[in-house]
Amino acid sequence: MPTTPTTSYRLSAFAFAMAAALDAAPAPLPEPPPPRQRAAAEEDAACAGASTWPGSMAPNCIFEALLLCIIGGILTFRNHRRRPQRASDVAGMRGRAAAALRRLPEDAVVGGRRESGRGRHDVVDLRKELEKLGQSDAPAPEAFEVAVDRIARLGSMQLAEEVEELARTRHVDLSAAALEKLICIYARGWEARGLDCLQRMVSAGHVVSEACCRNAMRRCADSQCPKLADALFAALQRTSRLRPTDLKKLMKTYYRAGEHDKVCDLYAQIVEVGLDRDPVAYAYLLRSAQNAGRIELHQELLERSEGLGCLKAMMLSARSASQAGDLSKALAITRRLQEEHPERMDTLAYNMAIDMCCRSKDMSTATEFFDKMEAMHVEKSIVTYNTMIKGYCTLANVEAAKRLLNAMTDAGQRPDATTFSSMMSGAARTRDFEQVWDVLALMDYHGVPANSFVVSILMQACRRADDSRIAAQALAYLDRPDVDVCEDVIVFNNTIDCCIYWKDLRRLGMALRRFDNRAIDWKPQVRTYGLLIKAHATFADIQRAREAWNAMLRDDLTPNVVALSCMIDALVESRQVSEAAQLFQEWSDKVPVDTVLYATLIKGFGLVGNAKVCLLLYEDMKARGVPINQITYTSLVAACATSGATCEAAELMADMRAAGFQPNAVTYSAIIRGHCMQGDLEKAFEVYHSIRQDGVCLDCVVYNILLAGCLQRRHWQLADVVIDHIQQQCIVKSSVTNATLVKMWSRRGDLQKAIDVVYEGLTAQRDLCPGGARHFRPYIDAHVGSCIIGACMHHEAPARALEIFQDMRRWPHFEGPDIQTYNAMVSGLAKHGFLQQAVDCAEELCERPPPLAMGKLLDRGVVRQVFRAMDTAAVGGMGTMSLRKQMLKTLRTMGMPMERWWAG
Repeated sequence: MPTTPTTSYRLSAFAFAMAAALDAAPAPLPEPPPPRQRAAAEEDAACAGASTWPGSMAPNCIFEALLLCIIGGILTFRNHRRRPQRASDVAGMRGRAAAALRRLPEDAVVGGRRESGRGRHDVVDLRKELEKLGQSDAPAPEAFEVAVDRIARLGSMQLAEEVEELARTRHVDLSAAALEKLICIYARGWEARGLDCLQRMVSAGHVVSEACCRNAMRRCADSQCPKLADALFAALQRTSRLRPTDLKKLMKTYYRAGEHDKVCDLYAQIVEVGLDRDPVAYAYLLRSAQNAGRIELHQELLERSEGLGCLKAMMLSARSASQAGDLSKALAITRRLQEEHPERMDTLAYNMAIDMCCRSKDMSTATEFFDKMEAMHVEKSIVTYNTMIKGYCTLANVEAAKRLLNAMTDAGQRPDATTFSSMMSGAARTRDFEQVWDVLALMDYHGVPANSFVVSILMQACRRADDSRIAAQALAYLDRPDVDVCEDVIVFNNTIDCCIYWKDLRRLGMALRRFDNRAIDWKPQVRTYGLLIKAHATFADIQRAREAWNAMLRDDLTPNVVALSCMIDALVESRQVSEAAQLFQEWSDKVPVDTVLYATLIKGFGLVGNAKVCLLLYEDMKARGVPINQITYTSLVAACATSGATCEAAELMADMRAAGFQPNAVTYSAIIRGHCMQGDLEKAFEVYHSIRQDGVCLDCVVYNILLAGCLQRRHWQLADVVIDHIQQQCIVKSSVTNATLVKMWSRRGDLQKAIDVVYEGLTAQRDLCPGGARHFRPYIDAHVGSCIIGACMHHEAPARALEIFQDMRRWPHFEGPDIQTYNAMVSGLAKHGFLQQAVDCAEELCERPPPLAMGKLLDRGVVRQVFRAMDTAAVGGMGTMSLRKQMLKTLRTMGMPMERWWAG
């Protein structure tokens, strides 16, 4: 049963009595909650389904409280007769008292909130109960009401959706009380669901209670759900007499949702109930009138500020004038108040004046007010210091903010998360990451834990960084135990975006797993789903990308052009081009299409060699007036060259020049790739020699394409020509170049030259500084490592492969070995009779899976090959039972389904 602050106060009083009886040093007895707070808490408890026992105490709480009174009386009597002589006696008695307190209901804490650890267990238990409820033959409506009651205590919108869907599936009509609790849950941020529950109540003829309406309206203000607040306010008007606080909650909801015109439209009702003299209501009206551009109303409210005789109203009018750009008028109001009524200028008034100056970036006047506080003996609060620090950081003056931080600590004020959020924002503005690291170090020094604002700002700064070493250091901050990337939607979006941008697949996978494995209390945005689609596409998991797209549509969110581009790009990368085209046709009339969408589709149809559709898309772009850039022309030329449509490619080149774009190395490389895919190496080299004569600057991409074409056709003479040109032109070989060279020398039967390619690249990579570029691209990556292992196994050199594999851990800037390398090692070692090493390699993969694995470990074909090798060895008289058991244990740990013959 939920408890109110009254219950919590009484339980705290009993604990106080017990501590006094034990001769402890108890904390001060908490003050009883004021009547207004107690009424609001009882209203919340009524909406959540609390019982109406005297003092809002449920029977189990009464029993526990009486038990505590008896224990306290006995202990007091014992203390009067005989006090314990040993500290252990006192400690034991305190432990027993603490154990009695722990047996209280979990809701018997201030505010009725649970501990986070226990809350997670409750979520798991509740999910199990919902599964049992779904499997029962005829679930009773009361069972669903009990489940909703527990979910209301947890406040989980995700669980509320699950139980609602379960009731709909089992054709169970929820009671009015259950629907009211669901409305209160969805009022935390799921407006569509809340409106649906309210509509179902009205359609069923139920009357929404006053407690439910007022409680849900209060939550709507925090979660910015104006439509739900409107419907609740209308329901409240029909059922009872309105209170001024109801109108105030509606104003607050409109204001926080940015619907300032609606706040202004309430002005007549506000005057009628006398709320216009309330400082908070006046503040909402004044700011909304300014934001909505209601000049006449804004002027009328400014003129009334002095007549109200309220200090806060006058200060709000000054701030409003400052935000409107009239700093002189704002300062005039403030100085007049300071001169005529200096006794009324308290800490709050000075804070508002300083904030007004900081918003206007007038730090000299802000400093004047700050110094005036000390002269007038007005206490400086933490808000005062935080406002000044925010002002300095807005101007990117982090050094001044640090000096003020030292003065703040000297004055006995302890900095909080707001302090360092402002300083982190200022440090990010300077783009000086030394300042960023200093702020993080200061946070640790003052014992302030990481919060979502700091992490969000850090990820945004990391996204804009130009040095991969700085990005790596910033991303390493996510590994701290006090950082939760799923704390809110903003930090999750920024983290996912940063990890995708810097290709940090390990931390990207960790963030996705955290998102999947916890019940989040926030609703994903359209941007969230777009990033999730992009993240799953990074791992080539098109099914998960489809699930994210469908989840966005289920949440009644309309995709924007970015989300649609991410989904189409994911389908194109997985060669699902027809599905991408269908999706494009379905949403092209609902979402404003742009160049990126068309270019993505053209690239997809070019990959499958369908130049006809590419040309149709090109004509559609011209018909719709969509701008065509150089990248689109390049994709079109590449598609035509790949399909052998040389005439169309020549026409596109002419259109490209007519549009003001000159063909560059990327355009020519696309043409060469098309000829190589057609198997026409002579034509490809003809284009290559012509662009060299024209003086076009070529990069390693063109040479990679030519080498791949020679490798495919086994034309080693032309491949040697390309290698000579690479050396003559001093072209920096990329990882793709080195991987192609390893494959080429392996096929030519020269394993030593293939190995030399790898170690020459490592020598150059060791001296390479990864900084100074947005993405550091190593010369030898995990793919090259997989290629050299495969080459060794192909040439029947498993010992050399094992030596190289063990050496990989020490390779500089090497992110490997990857899953392909492990599969090649296990397969090759088993094939050549190195069974112990093959099993050890599989066990290592299980214990330390690479970032790219994402749950996909050993291939089943590789596993079958290992067990076949064990069977062959057993026939030859070798003992393999221990190896078989070790391998089976590893596979069970991986979660791989077993085949019967593997056990021998």
